[in-house]
Amino acid sequence: MKKICLVTLALSAGGAERFVSELANYWANQGHEVHLVLLFKKPHFYALDEKIKVYEPGFSRATTGKLAYFYHLWGYLRRTVKQIAPDTVLNVGYNSLVAFCLKGLPYPVFISNRSNPEKPRPFWYKLIRRWMYGGVNGMLAQTSLAKRYFTNHTGQKNIEVIPNFVRTIVATETQPEQAIVSVGRLIGSKNFGALLRIFAQINPTDWTLILVGDGPQRAALEQQARDLGIFDRIEFAGMQKNVDAYLQRGAIFAFPSLSEGFPNALLEAMATPLPCVSYDCPAGPADLIEHGVNGFIVPLNDEVLFQQYLETLMRDQALRERIRAQAVNVREKHSLATLSEQILRFITP
Repeated sequence: MKKICLVTLALSAGGAERFVSELANYWANQGHEVHLVLLFKKPHFYALDEKIKVYEPGFSRATTGKLAYFYHLWGYLRRTVKQIAPDTVLNVGYNSLVAFCLKGLPYPVFISNRSNPEKPRPFWYKLIRRWMYGGVNGMLAQTSLAKRYFTNHTGQKNIEVIPNFVRTIVATETQPEQAIVSVGRLIGSKNFGALLRIFAQINPTDWTLILVGDGPQRAALEQQARDLGIFDRIEFAGMQKNVDAYLQRGAIFAFPSLSEGFPNALLEAMATPLPCVSYDCPAGPADLIEHGVNGFIVPLNDEVLFQQYLETLMRDQALRERIRAQAVNVREKHSLATLSEQILRFITP
């Protein structure tokens, strides 16, 4: 059994926080000694196994200046990790800062980068990242694109591609409809405006488009749907706790996003399972979809081809079933048990 130290920002709602909490709970249930060190003191959204020891700073960002806070954080993090004396440390979030704080301690330190690697960054940030990433023992990347990028742009060569876990899809009594479903925050990078344009070109009027999510572009998208004459064929479902029920209403999933760290919405749609049409955005869809086997992947911004694949699936129920039968395999490949064991083997060489 291993003594594992996990470091992350907080346990508030968020993808990285969910990843860390699921990982910690799984390892604790397997009998490992798990310590979770938080960088910010915030209300906990995710429940943890009672066997996990949680550490939080005794100072607050709200009452401390930025530079002073990071100075206190440096001392708090070094003291806490030395007190734990772990077999290994895995950090998720603020990688450069945590690598700097733990530099020189006699424990292996691994980091996990969970953002789009090609996201524009200032030169000084890239310089610091190259220096700090090169000094840790290894790095988890979510996609093959991220591995290539960080291999070429940092001093880190020990990089393992381990994608996100897929959460358990909850079966409902929802009946499938002639509907295309898409899930995501209504913001520019999710590219729902393009999906509305594509849907407006589709001839069958007995199909609907369901958009699950909310965000600052909702009013503009609703107006765009009116301008395109398709408002009565669109369901703006808003933010939903039971996303699975909406996925299970659909016959097809559309993923028009322009940029991702890792496309959890696409992964969950495939696990539902739904046949998916996705843009080949950076980063992640190309790691999930084998074109024509478990889904369809389209060059970025090719709205004509995206429409063609949607229409092909709409016309051909047998094809939808063949794609579904392959897409569901992500449940095992991306299971919590499978990926947690891969991570543990990587960070405890």
